[in-house]
Amino acid sequence: ADQSAAAGPVAAAVVAGGLASLVLAPAEATRIRMVSEPSYASLGLLGAASRLYEAEGAAGLLQGVPATCAKQLPYTATKQVTFDALVDA
Repeated sequence: ADQSAAAGPVAAAVVAGGLASLVLAPAEATRIRMVSEPSYASLGLLGAASRLYEAEGAAGLLQGVPATCAKQLPYTATKQVTFDALVDA
């Protein structure tokens, strides 16, 4: 396959992965807090996220974005390239 033709879908996959990371990181930060601190566990996901935001602000909810991106971006790009290669086969 032409490498320049693959650049668009790969770029789209990276952007999609980045956006997914922004959505997933707050949920993951909240889940980890619920597991590690019993006072958060009884609040449920939304209650724990609200408490985390009140205690640490947006930084508390987004602290995992770099780690999530490090995992999500290569996965999403690889998945897109593989999908396109199989469709073109």
